[in-house]
Amino acid sequence: MKKLISISVLFIFAFNLFGQNIIDRHFEYLVDSDESTVIHVAGLTFQLASNFIPEEDDTGEFLQSIESFDLVAMDDQANPRGLYNTALGHIGDDYEELMNIKDKEGNFSLFIDEEEGIVYEIVGTGASDDDFVIFSLLGKMRLDQVGELINKIDDQGIKVLKDLDIKSIEDVKVYPNPVTASGDLSIEVPSDMIGAKATIYDASGATVRTFVINQGTQKIKMDIDPGYHVISLDKDGTTIKKKVLVVR
Repeated sequence: MKKLISISVLFIFAFNLFGQNIIDRHFEYLVDSDESTVIHVAGLTFQLASNFIPEEDDTGEFLQSIESFDLVAMDDQANPRGLYNTALGHIGDDYEELMNIKDKEGNFSLFIDEEEGIVYEIVGTGASDDDFVIFSLLGKMRLDQVGELINKIDDQGIKVLKDLDIKSIEDVKVYPNPVTASGDLSIEVPSDMIGAKATIYDASGATVRTFVINQGTQKIKMDIDPGYHVISLDKDGTTIKKKVLVVR
C-alpha cells in the first residue's frame, strides 16, 4: 500500500510541500467503507505552503491554484484490480491519460481534465495484488506547471513506487476494531500527527466526542453507544478518517 499511496501524494512532496471531484461523483461508497483510509487536504494548506516558496520559483503560484486534494486507499482487498478497472471506466474519455506505469507489483495511471491550457482536475488511480488507491487534485492549474510535475514523476518512474516512504497516512491505526462500548480504543499515529484534533462522529454525523492526540499511541475509554463511528484526525489542513465498529 505504501507504494501506491506514495506516488499518489507525490504531488505534495515533489514541491516540498470547486466542484465535485471524481471521488464524490463515483466512489462515495468507498469513502464509507470500513476498509478505507480517507485523506482530505484543504486548499488553504497549499496556499499557506506557497508562502514559503521563493518569489522567483513559480511553484508558489502552482500551490495557490490548488483547491483540494482527496484520496481513498483500501488495503487487503479481494479484487483491487477490479476496482482499478472500474475507476478507468468512470474516468473514460472525459480525461486525458498522461501516465501509465506497469510492473510486476501493480499498475498506476494518471489523468487530467484540461481545457485551453488550464487543468481543472488531476486524477490518479492504482492497484497492486492487494491494494487500491484513487486520488483527485482539484484546482485551476497551468498545464505547463502540471507538465513539469509529471516529468519529475516520470523521471523517477517505478523507483518512486519502491523508494518513497510516506508514513503520515498509512501509519494511522485504530484498534481493536470492533471495540466494545465499554472498552478501550488505541489510536496510533506517526510523530507528525501528534497534536491533531480527534473527533468521533456517530452514523448520523453527530459529534460524540472531541479530544487532542498528545502521544504516539493514545488510549481512550469508549463509553459510547454501539454502532458504526468515524474517527476524524485533523491537523494543519489535513484530515484522516478511520471507521470503527462499536459493539456491546
